[in-house]
Amino acid sequence: MNLSKYCFFLLIVVTISQTNAQRISRVNYGVDIGTGFSSSAWTPSVTYYQNLRFDRAPWLGIGWTGHFTSLLANNPPGLKTLGNPVSEDLLEMGKIRTVSAAFGISLSVYLDPKVEIGGNLDLLNIAFGNTKKGLYKITDLASATDSMETYHNTLIGTYPQILSTAPLIWKRNNGQSQVYLRFWFNPEIGVKIGYMLTNVSFATEEKLNHGQRRFYTDYRMPFVALSFHIPN
Repeated sequence: MNLSKYCFFLLIVVTISQTNAQRISRVNYGVDIGTGFSSSAWTPSVTYYQNLRFDRAPWLGIGWTGHFTSLLANNPPGLKTLGNPVSEDLLEMGKIRTVSAAFGISLSVYLDPKVEIGGNLDLLNIAFGNTKKGLYKITDLASATDSMETYHNTLIGTYPQILSTAPLIWKRNNGQSQVYLRFWFNPEIGVKIGYMLTNVSFATEEKLNHGQRRFYTDYRMPFVALSFHIPN
């Protein structure tokens, strides 16, 4: 994890600890309906959020989110194992179709009543999807045992990693993180635009080269959503 990820996560933790003693002046509730998109993938989602705002810092919102997201990807890049690039093995699939439910935390800064900027990240993700076959390729055959070489260029049973935590920190987990700008046309309806990182992790039914069972890739894409404010 690079320094910027550490700083973002640390900022959320420190801010929560500093504002716990402050009296809550407002709780904002809302729903976002939208999708991330790229040339080969879509991530339609429905997100519920709550942001707490405080008397001493009315420009700041801290809260939590819950979302249901589907990943629809055609011709995805090869999913890789983690480790030395020389020994990164690949799992290739023609399509990826998954559905996930996630819980996360968010941080918002209110520039004025109509504009806010912020970010959120998943802390817990539960993913679902059918077991399917992926083409397994060992990058460095010289490092593989004879029993492992037999799996090279063969189809291997795989399925989405079911339970994941903090994908921004641990790559081999499913989940999302976002930065965004939300503009409110009126007190009830707004638009949310931003950029998202979606981690995708699949597990194999058996241990493969070097004991690996988990393969991952990620999608970095813009997203857009309609925001609906829920009155208190």
